[in-house]
Amino acid sequence: MLATQLLRIVDESFPIVRKDSVILGHGLGYGIDYELEGAYPSLKVVLTLLPRYAPMYLPIAYLIGRRDLLKLTFEGGPVSTGVGAILHDCGDSRLPFDRDTDMSEEEVTADDQVYRVYAFNPYVLRMLKAAIPFLVDIPTFRYLSVDSRTGTVTTYLVPRVGSLSTDLAAIGTAIESIRTN
Repeated sequence: MLATQLLRIVDESFPIVRKDSVILGHGLGYGIDYELEGAYPSLKVVLTLLPRYAPMYLPIAYLIGRRDLLKLTFEGGPVSTGVGAILHDCGDSRLPFDRDTDMSEEEVTADDQVYRVYAFNPYVLRMLKAAIPFLVDIPTFRYLSVDSRTGTVTTYLVPRVGSLSTDLAAIGTAIESIRTN
């Protein structure tokens, strides 16, 4: 039921032309490929959920910092030259970021929240730092990356039914600010 609500909100948040979906791991996750109208013609969504049917594991999962996770990968759109990432420094150890030692790193504090910004190119670093004000109001935001080599923007959120539609709108604004800078 939770997954159905979350995925319905995702469906309502984007101008969908077509979608294909698959269930992952007996209902522990869902993968959806969207064809969209607009700047990014393709969106890949992966929603992974904690196993709520395992009452012994669920409290342990929360204690060790596990959360439901929503990964959105926008593909085929314009991305500024370079590779970079914004990491919300909130103690989530499952984020998919392996920093290259040649990347510059800057710590940015906004509204008492700490973000780490990584990039090779100083322009991309500035561009990503300029997107942080759009992300501050999303408490569930964990990670955003841009990669001009593949034309992708990827973001991770901890999905919450009550705030997901506003969180996705804010993510869209942040991506648009990156795309137009």
